[in-house]
Amino acid sequence: MKSIEWIEQLMRTKSLKNHRQAALLIGMAEPLMSKHRNGKAVTLDDKYAYRLEELLELPHGTIVLDQHAEREQDPDRRAMWK
Repeated sequence: MKSIEWIEQLMRTKSLKNHRQAALLIGMAEPLMSKHRNGKAVTLDDKYAYRLEELLELPHGTIVLDQHAEREQDPDRRAMWK
């Protein structure tokens, strides 16, 4: 999934009203959040992916591995991350 999809899942789960609140909760600077919203950044760094896993109460590795797969161009390597 694209990073913004994970962020919006957090917003729905935690009933956050805007992306600024999500950025604060994740520990992400607002300019970086803006890049995710505008599609200029499409994957999360591991530290933000890990934090989202904690906030969404997902098993560790769920989002981290998904984001590595999202970045991978080679289909075989992408399958390995998934």
